[in-house]
Amino acid sequence: MSTSGIAGASSLETAFRTATLALTVRTAGATKYGTGFFVAPGVVLTCAHVVLGADGELAPGVEGLWNGKQLRLSTDPKDMRPFGEGQGPDLALLRVASSEAPHPGVCLAVPCDPGDELWAFGYPQTDYRGGDPLAFRYVGGGWHVGGAALDKVAGGQVFPGHSGAPVLNRRTGCVAGVIRARQRPQAGAGEEYGARLIPTSVVLDAFPELVEARGQAVSDNWGWLSLLDDEQIRAGGWCAPGPRLRAYLYAARESADEHPYAAALPAAGDLSAVYLEQRLAHGPEASSPRSSGSWSSEDAASRRSMMMMRRHIRLAFAGYKADRQRQSTEPAGAIDEPDSLDTEDGRHGVEGDTTESTWAPMTVGGLPELAPHALILGGPGAGKSSLLRHMTTRLASSWLDHRMGAAVPVRVPAEALSASTSLSEALHAAACADLGTRLHSPLPADLFQVSPVPGVPWLVLVDGLDEILSRRDRRRAVHAVMAADPQRYRFVLTSRPLDEAETLLLCRKAPTHWLQPFDHSELRVLATKWFEAMNLSGTESLAERFLVELDRGRLRDAARVPLLATMACLLFGQSGDCRLPRSRAELYEQFTELLLDVERERLDLYRRLPSHVRRQAGTRGEEAAEQLISGVRELMEEIAHRRIEGDARPLLDIAVEATDGLRPAGLPVGQWREVLRELLRQSGVLVERFGVFSFVHETFAEYLAACRYCREVPPDEETLSLAVLPDMESFALFTAGVWAREGHNLESLVLALLAHGTPTAQEAAAALAIDGVPLSAGVIECVTEALVRSATDPDVHHADQQLAILYLTELDRRRGAALIARLADDERFGSWAARWLVDVDREQGIELLRRMAGSDKPHDKRIHAARRLLDVDAQLGDEALTALASDDSASPYTRTMAAATLARTAPERSMAFLLSFAADRTAEPGERINAAVELAKVAPDQAKDVLATLTNDEGLSVSDRLRAATDLHSVDPERAATLLRVFATDPRVPSTDRADAAGSLLMRGHEEQGVALLAELASDPAIESEGRERGLMWLMELTRGKAAELLATWSSDPSRPVEVRIEAAERLMDLGSPLATAHLQALASDPALTSRERRRARRALSRGE
Repeated sequence: MSTSGIAGASSLETAFRTATLALTVRTAGATKYGTGFFVAPGVVLTCAHVVLGADGELAPGVEGLWNGKQLRLSTDPKDMRPFGEGQGPDLALLRVASSEAPHPGVCLAVPCDPGDELWAFGYPQTDYRGGDPLAFRYVGGGWHVGGAALDKVAGGQVFPGHSGAPVLNRRTGCVAGVIRARQRPQAGAGEEYGARLIPTSVVLDAFPELVEARGQAVSDNWGWLSLLDDEQIRAGGWCAPGPRLRAYLYAARESADEHPYAAALPAAGDLSAVYLEQRLAHGPEASSPRSSGSWSSEDAASRRSMMMMRRHIRLAFAGYKADRQRQSTEPAGAIDEPDSLDTEDGRHGVEGDTTESTWAPMTVGGLPELAPHALILGGPGAGKSSLLRHMTTRLASSWLDHRMGAAVPVRVPAEALSASTSLSEALHAAACADLGTRLHSPLPADLFQVSPVPGVPWLVLVDGLDEILSRRDRRRAVHAVMAADPQRYRFVLTSRPLDEAETLLLCRKAPTHWLQPFDHSELRVLATKWFEAMNLSGTESLAERFLVELDRGRLRDAARVPLLATMACLLFGQSGDCRLPRSRAELYEQFTELLLDVERERLDLYRRLPSHVRRQAGTRGEEAAEQLISGVRELMEEIAHRRIEGDARPLLDIAVEATDGLRPAGLPVGQWREVLRELLRQSGVLVERFGVFSFVHETFAEYLAACRYCREVPPDEETLSLAVLPDMESFALFTAGVWAREGHNLESLVLALLAHGTPTAQEAAAALAIDGVPLSAGVIECVTEALVRSATDPDVHHADQQLAILYLTELDRRRGAALIARLADDERFGSWAARWLVDVDREQGIELLRRMAGSDKPHDKRIHAARRLLDVDAQLGDEALTALASDDSASPYTRTMAAATLARTAPERSMAFLLSFAADRTAEPGERINAAVELAKVAPDQAKDVLATLTNDEGLSVSDRLRAATDLHSVDPERAATLLRVFATDPRVPSTDRADAAGSLLMRGHEEQGVALLAELASDPAIESEGRERGLMWLMELTRGKAAELLATWSSDPSRPVEVRIEAAERLMDLGSPLATAHLQALASDPALTSRERRRARRALSRGE
């Protein structure tokens, strides 16, 4: 028996008894007795023979005694399933006549296993008519000669009146059957008393409406399910959290809902009170190595040269704009204008390429449904960490508030995934470190080894992939995501834009989304939320004054970034005169001082030491503690400086080293470390997350490092030129802001930058002006004129023209709007200009989009305009998209995308278009599949048959049919898996397609079959080399263990070609396998190999080291 203890079992038994009622049936000349129980609101289940007379006559009504109350139950012939001659189930549904019908009291369970302990409660026609329990042991299923399925149980003695009683399976905690008849032991046969039960499966077959009731049990019968232990929840297959998972969810919600500034600023309160959900844009895949010039501790020395690779940065315009502090509403607006940017090989995009970003107003609510993962990108302060906190709080609340969620959240720092442990161990360690004393008892060691509830995965919310400074560790973290079982784990990762190859690999599984900044109306809502949380009066008028103050200080565009908006709200609310700083650097300065001042008042470091340590350190120890407190700002700057310079050690270690000269001779290093730990914990600038210290936000590290830098370095033009480079932008702009605050006049440097005449220098000058560096009106006019010249000069690179326009609108909104409207007809700008104009001048932008969507421009330009128009004006966008979907002259892809987007406002019209496109045999197969895939998002049931038909169409190419089968998996997994297996095992299918079919099986949760098929393909010498290579690549990408096993076998097999053996060992090294070194050493020293082959093995060894 599996119960949660005596108290838990007693509560379950009480609930079980409470769900039953005694039945009395009066017919002509006879009275019968039985038992019934609630299976749905106002619906009672019993046996049909209880309410039917000997002649089959149905009693007109039944009396029920429930909880001391008399109930009148009605009968209806359509609710009868009589036994007959053993052909029927012998079941009946009764309806409670009272309008105050009791709620159902039981949950129906899965079939029993032999040996399961069962418990029943009924109302026998004996002296115990008041209610009597029975205990049984499940023997197995049986069949009456008439065909009825009846389970056999042994152990309890059944009496008349027990018929219709529910039987509880203690293993599942739910009802497994209904008592129909007693089983008497035969004389001398050695049998026990027992009974025959009508199984739950028969009940659900007889009354399909109860299937729906069972599916709703999580919400309707949460009280019942809360009585079950974890093993019962899992055994019953209930999609509900058990006790240990509920305990975890309570702690996870509490931790996630704590505002990052709560410890330092009590006014911060709970995150949920002030959080404003941000919009997401589905953008391009993660940037290539040319895209951002991010850096790690391993290449800090070459950081500056990497930063100057500006042409490469320009090629990733979307990532560049998303990383700017002054983002637009659509930070990757040019991405859906392929002819506006260089491609990676340096060529311009061609007309008709419809690569684009989806600018639907998506919010984080849809992320848990993404398959299998999602990558969220955003610049500094874009709200990435808060988003994960919000998702954790919301998902945890959905389970705790008796609603089924799409996943169960676990929030971890990215560095947790780089640990040399299993994924479940890494998640367990991170969760324990985060939740700490919020947990009333330790988390079970196996909590993260299996799905949290049947059929529901863990949603691993990974914070700060970019904060893993070591490339090797970052690669390990990405591979942990790639190798995870998608049935048990799904991931949402956040990061600043990265340039590593492993993120490109990640993007094959994780669609990329860009966090969007707040628009002006959202800023007003956010400010109101904050002022209400701070208990200020007149919050709406204060919010209006707040927006005015942002404009006065040139901070409104900067404040669209969530971090800066939060800082501004807190400073504004706590200021006596409702004033804000005039620049971003000053905003950080005031907020940093606010954090430090509040915490400095609470510090009493010396008295926290043990008394014997204080005696040993003497007065010098007290003086050292006071020096630490008074110099906490300088210490924070030093720690920030070293971190920015590439020191990847824990911040506490950096602090110990930086303050070693202050430590009294008599104070042990360990005790000094504890003093510093408390100082960092109470600083307000640092937070302790998951057991390690980090800055409350990375931009605070950049700001404090800039303060430290400016004390030693005078203003210089080279530093300012970094202001437009994504990875150094914040540091460079902070540096300029600090210089200006210290009295340095930067106008000469700004003019010198303009004199260079290059777009890089002009944008650096504009960035400084926008960031609030004090400049005269004349200098600002010079910057504005330079931007206008760049924006209108046809010889300037197109990306630089767009950047100049963006800067111009932030510096002079009216002038920028006029220029955008003028350039809208220019083919180089197209719908990008119209979309940007919407944010600058809404009415003018909508009119321009309307004209473009209905113009004679290329159809891909029209759909971009129509989609954006739908975002800002649903009616006009609907009309434009309908016209495009109906336009026979448009390309099939354009019509499909128009129809798919139309689902947002007219799903039935969208479905009709997509069905017709998918059925059009005159269209290209790929276009028909595209239409079917989009149909699956609108009407999954209709898409099943369409995709299955395409998969089985032998008139299509194998690759097209394989694609259709792969897409079918999203709506009909079982049928898709069958078809994929057929492709993977058919020798007539090209070997590369067979490998892709097997890889699709593996990637979609059919791990055992996928791995077996891929291993067979990769090791079969009869298969051509391309197929074997493709099979191996799938294994390396999705199941590293099996790939390592095969590679090790190949590397040590002397019968294989030497080139194959060496390459297999090199691949082992790529996988990080500990076997790689031994195999390469063996090859490097093998006398049977040529000297060239041995050298290749040695080179691979040196690279690994």
